[in-house]
Amino acid sequence: MKTGINLEFLYYQQQVILGGEDPRYVEMRTMRLAFDTFMKTMPLSKVIDLLIIGYLKEYAQYKYYAVCFFDANSTLDTPSEPEELGEYDQFLLKEEMTRNDIEHVFLRIFHDEDSEDDSTYLQEFEMKFLVEQNNLEVIIDRTLRGVTYSKSTDLGSTKFVIEDSPIAEIEISSDKFIMRINEDKWKVYY
Repeated sequence: MKTGINLEFLYYQQQVILGGEDPRYVEMRTMRLAFDTFMKTMPLSKVIDLLIIGYLKEYAQYKYYAVCFFDANSTLDTPSEPEELGEYDQFLLKEEMTRNDIEHVFLRIFHDEDSEDDSTYLQEFEMKFLVEQNNLEVIIDRTLRGVTYSKSTDLGSTKFVIEDSPIAEIEISSDKFIMRINEDKWKVYY
């Protein structure tokens, strides 16, 4: 599916410049703004499509997916977080988002304590819907066209296993989307 959104910024390693800003990163600001607007306003089917496209061929910087739904004007004082929330995980409730069709977004983050640079990587992206989404299987099949994958269905959920991609698998049900990342394709961004 064509989205019209340039995702080049998802893979760009910002350069540190003494006394200034990375000019290429500054140029990409309009791409980031277009992405944020898209993720906050488009139908969930298109949001899921763009999420998959972003990770399908290259490991992307998860930070952009972590903040694209956030509502800076939210006033949630005591969020109800899941018990399994890790130190580096990121969890957003509907009250903290600009969207009114998502119950929560949960990014499970792996922290590599053995790395010299204190690296973190996206392990899993979960989105729980407030309204059932019954067309996701068709959307995902279309988005995965051209890559090798297998699909299985069991007890109301469908799992897509993708070969040779940063996406290891995608699991969907009528109320949830989960994308698990292939750790062999992780890449460090600073």
